[in-house]
Parts: sequence; structure tokens; C-alpha cells
Amino acid sequence: NVQGIFSAALRRQAAGKHDDALVLLEEAAEKGHAPALTALARLYDPIGFEAGKPFRSPDPRAAARYYRDAVQKGDTAAEPRRAALLISFGVASGVAFGALSRL
Repeated sequence: NVQGIFSAALRRQAAGKHDDALVLLEEAAEKGHAPALTALARLYDPIGFEAGKPFRSPDPRAAARYYRDAVQKGDTAAEPRRAALLISFGVASGVAFGALSRL
């Protein structure tokens, strides 16, 4: 089940097996699991980004899309993270907030 996939992903992540965790998170996210979508967003999010876990650099656009999808699937915890990302990324990049909010 999808919760089992997500739980396995978190165990792999905790064990330092970040590439394995990514594959499992993506699988759970594809099945519409909101916490997996939020977890994926956090991996890409420049706020709190950790290089090599599993990516070399953050991707704020991917993070914004995953947060958006997580909110749409009902993860209310993703909304404040998405808002913080959109505000900080918009200010840092000079991109209009309206354009970012559509991500």
C-alpha cells in the first residue's frame, strides 16, 4: 500500500540511502500520497536544502510544484512551506510573485 511505500522511503532516508528513498517517495507521490509530495518538495526546497541528499543543488520550481500538489491532495502542512518558498525565491530571483504562485 502507499503508506507502506512512504514509510519504507522514510526508513531509507533515515539510513542515509537517499537515492533509494527518492525512488520510493516518487512512487508514493505518483499514487497521490500527499505526505510523499511534501517530502519530495522538501528535498528540492532551497530552504533547508542539504547537498547530496540526494541532489547536488536545490530546485525551487520543482519544490513549488510538489508543494502545490501536496496542498491540492490535502496536506495543509505544505502550504506554509510553499508560501515561504515562493516569497523567498521570488525576492531572490526578482520573479514576480504572481508568476511563481502559478507553479
